[in-house]
Amino acid sequence: MDHPNVLKLYGASHCSRPALLVCEDAANGPLVNYLARESKSNTFDQSVMWGMFLQAATGLKFLHEHKIVHGNLKSDNILVTADGTVKLADFGLGVLALQNQAILDNTFEELGWRAPDCQKKNALRRPSVQDDIYSLGLCLIDVLVPEVSSIADDSSTNASKRVGEEGFDPLSSKVTSLIRDDKARELVAGMCQVEPKNRLLLREAIDWKVAGENKG
Repeated sequence: MDHPNVLKLYGASHCSRPALLVCEDAANGPLVNYLARESKSNTFDQSVMWGMFLQAATGLKFLHEHKIVHGNLKSDNILVTADGTVKLADFGLGVLALQNQAILDNTFEELGWRAPDCQKKNALRRPSVQDDIYSLGLCLIDVLVPEVSSIADDSSTNASKRVGEEGFDPLSSKVTSLIRDDKARELVAGMCQVEPKNRLLLREAIDWKVAGENKG
């Protein structure tokens, strides 16, 4: 797949477990870690975070337009290259994982990044585009709210659960009260609805933030 916001996969081998993948380099690592580092600078601007979120959403939109469901979207799979470009990684591998013996053994460890109806270990199904939107909403919370971030240390969070942990509720009052921007809170609520049919479409999420930025 050739898109500026999708990590290039150069080759793969299924002869080893886990599979060996040769991918484009993303020297700055996961977006959540990158922004945590950058936010410590006195010159950091929130618009940088929103611009990078928009890049991630644009990459996901490209996949969906090509009938590809990411299926394994989490903060560790949204990467940043040396020049600051956001790249989605590991796309489509979530579908392959559903066929893996690890699933049958109930050892899949990343259910917390999935939509609620995908978290039942005895009822796993192929993820949908709506599930990707829910997961992207969790990734947005991960960079928006340091108190519940997946990379927060135990001493810095007052929440019982962090993003990516099973049982984390993105719509709980404890979480939403930590999102200080009203428009951002509305966006998260739209992306993380429990019922798939009630979630924002990806283009709506992209257009929402553009509209919000233009108004703000």
